Amino acid sequence: GNIRDFGIFLNDDENNIYKKKINKFDNYIEYNFNFDELKNINSINIIGTFSKGSIITITNMFFNGDKNTKINFNKTFLISKNNYVLNDNEDKLEILNPTDDNNIITLLLDQYESIESITFSMELKKIPLTNKKFCNYIYEN
Repeated sequence: GNIRDFGIFLNDDENNIYKKKINKFDNYIEYNFNFDELKNINSINIIGTFSKGSIITITNMFFNGDKNTKINFNKTFLISKNNYVLNDNEDKLEILNPTDDNNIITLLLDQYESIESITFSMELKKIPLTNKKFCNYIYEN
């Protein structure tokens, strides 16, 4: 997979992946996924080959362009084969990705009906391998 691509699929429908590009790292980017027809959903699956040693942070998830439908992450269940939950609260999920393999992060939700779009903000941040920016330190001293 390509670390600049990710997508979502709804419920168990892996044949219909809605894809997006990751244009920036270390910044929150808002992603909006529009559907051709109204959907009834009980899970959102985020799929991608995220960079090994990265933290994926998801926040501000809501439906149909209405911020009043914002998802309370305390009322969801997160399932993943390879990732670790670093932090979860009402507003945000932080997930550690330890692998370069293709990942599926599943959020189990209550049943939502007549969904035409899903919006959320996501940040992908690479964890440093050293405690200082090594190259900068070497050349400055």
